[in-house]
This record gives sequence, structure tokens and C-alpha cells, in this order.
Amino acid sequence: MSKMWNGYGCEKIKNQSGNSGTEEPGDSGTEEKQSNFYIMNKEKLESCVNSCLQCAKECETCAAECKKAGNELCAKLCLACVEECHKCAEACKIGGDTAVKAAAKCAAACDACANECEKHEHMACCKNCVATCRVCATACRSIAA
Repeated sequence: MSKMWNGYGCEKIKNQSGNSGTEEPGDSGTEEKQSNFYIMNKEKLESCVNSCLQCAKECETCAAECKKAGNELCAKLCLACVEECHKCAEACKIGGDTAVKAAAKCAAACDACANECEKHEHMACCKNCVATCRVCATACRSIAA
């Protein structure tokens, strides 16, 4: 058997018959089970990347607006969220343990940002930020779990 990485954190195994599937560490299931594992993780990782990029965009806008309004803590948490979202998106493009760790950190940053922005929901940017942070945190938790 030869091994290669598929770019989403799953090993593709080429067996002696020439077929390839995915193999979860410690899994000796059928190729169908292995293929389903790959598809599920690929979809979760892609969802996480998209959520992180959208969240980073909203939080960057919110940080600028909050800074103008004098909400320094909110701006700081939004910028921290932007940073973690970018790191997580890049890690999820690769997959593996790095993605799991980055997703956990990103979910925590998104939760902190959303919790602070909820205090300023009278501002449109904060309202949008809360919504995208909650979606992103959920997507990240699905990777970190």
C-alpha cells in the first residue's frame, strides 16, 4: 500500500488492487466507509473555511466601526477574531491536527467576539458580527469535536 495526503487531512490509501479510499487512523473498515469519512470531513473543512473567511470579513468591518465609536474592547475582540479566523481557514485547507487545534481556538475567539458585540447590537455592524461569529463558531466546533 502507498499513502498520500489528499489535502483535507485524510490519508488516501492506494491498496494493492489499485483502488484508493480514505482511512481514518485505526480504522480497518470497508472502502465505502472510508470514502464516506473523507467526504464528511471534506465538507466540514470546506464549510469551516467559508465560515471563517466570511466571519473575518464581518469582524474586520465591525472592528473599524467600533473603534470609530470608541468601543475599544469590542474592536480588540473583533481583530482577535479576524486573526484566528484567518489562521483557522488556512489550517482547514491542510487539515489534520493543526486544523482541529486552530478550529478550537477560532471557536473560542468567535464566542468572545459575539458575546461582546451582543452588548452593542444597536450598531448594525455588531448585529452582523454576532450572526457570522455564531455560524463560524458552530462550524469550527464541528471540526474541533
